[in-house]
Amino acid sequence: MKTGPYSLATDGSTDMSNAKLYPVVVRYFNNTSGKVDCVLLSLVESTAKATGENIFKILDAELNDLGIRWENCVSFAADNASVMMGKNKGVVAYITQRQSHIYLVGCACHLMALAAKKATKQLPCSVDVLVDIYFYLDKSSLRQQTLKETHLLHGKEMKKILKHVQTRWLSLGHCLVRLIDQWNPLQQFFGDELQYLTSKKVEKRPRIRETEGSSGKPHLTSNAATASKKTPYAVRKVISVNEFLTCKQNKLNCLFLRSALPLFEKANCVLQHEEPHIHKLRRVLERQLKEIMVRFVKPCILKGDCTQVDFLCKNNQKSNEDLFIGNDARKFIISENITNTENFYENVREFYSAACSYMVKTFPYHDEVLFHAEVVDPSVRQEKSFESLNYVVTRFPAIMSGKSSESLDVLESQFLLYQVCESLPKIERVDHFWSSVATMKDENGVLQFSMLSEVMKGILVIFHSNVDCERFFSLFTKNKTKFRPNLGTKLLSSILTHKVFMNAAGKVCHTMKHDKAILKKAKKSTYIANTSRNAS
Repeated sequence: MKTGPYSLATDGSTDMSNAKLYPVVVRYFNNTSGKVDCVLLSLVESTAKATGENIFKILDAELNDLGIRWENCVSFAADNASVMMGKNKGVVAYITQRQSHIYLVGCACHLMALAAKKATKQLPCSVDVLVDIYFYLDKSSLRQQTLKETHLLHGKEMKKILKHVQTRWLSLGHCLVRLIDQWNPLQQFFGDELQYLTSKKVEKRPRIRETEGSSGKPHLTSNAATASKKTPYAVRKVISVNEFLTCKQNKLNCLFLRSALPLFEKANCVLQHEEPHIHKLRRVLERQLKEIMVRFVKPCILKGDCTQVDFLCKNNQKSNEDLFIGNDARKFIISENITNTENFYENVREFYSAACSYMVKTFPYHDEVLFHAEVVDPSVRQEKSFESLNYVVTRFPAIMSGKSSESLDVLESQFLLYQVCESLPKIERVDHFWSSVATMKDENGVLQFSMLSEVMKGILVIFHSNVDCERFFSLFTKNKTKFRPNLGTKLLSSILTHKVFMNAAGKVCHTMKHDKAILKKAKKSTYIANTSRNAS
């Protein structure tokens, strides 16, 4: 990173009441391992206000301490929050003052989640019922046992109700599958619960029920303390869930959602890979848009650039009979003899239209960097031209830092030879492919693609999303747990930084061997700490 191109990413997470944790994540090409490594450079704790300027100062200080230059940074990745991506006061506003050639990567995974949420809001049913069902059953072994018995009556195996988390949109599809699979037992269970709760006076019931406190989190309280309330919390929740489960239109909408959400999940999962996907990002996004449009737009309209299609025009949309709603939804309409389906089909159109509208407006379909980055993909080498490489080395000076103007001629000649070379390695992972190409020699023992491979490696270090920060947040919670609540940020940073670097090298922590001097110091420090604790 001190001599070659790298990319930088960060995000903020509350670790305690008055402090935030900022992982400083870097992506670079490791010539030793022959692949792109994404590692945790450091973990910084800050009590300062989370402004763009303060977050930039954290990043700037960490890079300066390690002697890493901003000039070598080719991209910065973050979520799409204004504090990060704001042009005036966001982190990127301060970064571009130091590095004007940097490429800003908004997280496509976050955008997909937002597109799915906006689309789902067009349906009359709310997915919040999944949360209500989960919490109603989660802390009560009696309710779970009753539900298990209800499943046995229906001849079905009970499976745990999954928790839908609003910030983890990929959980919705899995939760819906589980809900639909257990719909009938749940419907009977909540119907029986409602009958039980309303058949007796609340004051006479000895059971402990759930209420919602000022914090918004459910807690337990006695019935006597809230007997004056008109409708207890538990009754309200059971009523709403029971009404949801007994409505055929809600089940129809859930069946449709189960068939529609994989459109978002599939592309999202592709972009959560650790290996570089910057060369695939534009095509993944375009394919996702087309897969949504073919479900409600006439085929004759979908020609050329999908972002230019007038999909909101009713004349360009398919008839109700041709709309894709999923086979299970169609079977349900027939089996339940649902005749009034006009509103349902209109909601389906609004679902698809809302998703496409948001995606066309916000997704980087026409981003020049993404278009020219596709040159790194060997599967399209004969379709691309040297124009893409010329754009890249001009857009990112750090990739060919210190090279003379004559180097462009060398680069072009190597690219032209690469386009017709028949002895290229057959390796699927693109960073491994270019690492292997870099070692190819001609008949005289001279490297054939040395400069070309360096440029391609520089392209591959560009982030395709910000999921690496999310991945490191998961590591934090696995190491700083309720059993280790006093683990300091400095120690946590040291542990995780070392662990991530070892994982990048294909090693595991328990195989590491420490020299005797380090072990002696560690033992002495432990002895001193224990002695001090016993003395106090």
